[in-house]
Amino acid sequence: MRLAYTLLLTAAVAATTAYFIRPASTTSTTTQESAFERVMRTGVLRCGYLTYAGYLNMDANTREMFGLGYDVINQMASNLNLKVEWVEEIGRGDFIPALQQGRFDVYCAALAINAGRAREILNTVPYYVDPIYVYGRADQPMVADIATLNRPNLSFAAIEGDIFDRIAQRKLPAVKPVLLPQLSQASDPFMMLADGKVDIVLQVAFLEAAYQQHNPGKIKRISQRPVTQIAAGFAVAPTEYRLKDMLDAALVEMIATGQMD
Repeated sequence: MRLAYTLLLTAAVAATTAYFIRPASTTSTTTQESAFERVMRTGVLRCGYLTYAGYLNMDANTREMFGLGYDVINQMASNLNLKVEWVEEIGRGDFIPALQQGRFDVYCAALAINAGRAREILNTVPYYVDPIYVYGRADQPMVADIATLNRPNLSFAAIEGDIFDRIAQRKLPAVKPVLLPQLSQASDPFMMLADGKVDIVLQVAFLEAAYQQHNPGKIKRISQRPVTQIAAGFAVAPTEYRLKDMLDAALVEMIATGQMD
């Protein structure tokens, strides 16, 4: 209940702030259809996406999609009387030009909201907040202070351009980064950790739980407290304020009415 209230309050403040700080509209000399106008005309919300276990999964045989992200997007679209079209899988390092080119309307991956991308995209209000912990192999000791891990003889795995890469380099600047391609699965850093190729991974708890379901006993949380936390939302092109407003309203409604529970 407390988390839901916090999310709802955060979402409401973010949506209200975005409304008042948006730039003044200007008269366009073109008649190019906006993403919002196209969605309203067709009744279809076109998603760019990124599959990874624990959030958005795809059956290798049937190509059917499932998972938390799939449920959230489809419920949001249903509340808006829209259909969802999953048009393109694309990594977090490549989705911004694709949004700006109109290849899809929304980046429907769980995207950590951060200042690094704020000048190039519009984020929706966050629909979940998750703590980040440090993970090690099963035989590694717990650490009370993560500063003791800030040593150049240690390494961490992360996906290039991901928020966990940014946070690890900020919190543990002496630790050597081992970066994976952007279309890597979220479980890949854990696999490198379990195989002894790196020493630690920074990640959210629900993805660690998804990895543990298929690989029990290989890794464990070694930080006693969260390193920090992330708030995740979706992204639209930087001019699509009306589309963002509509998605914000749907997400706030879902949080307030318990559809996120």
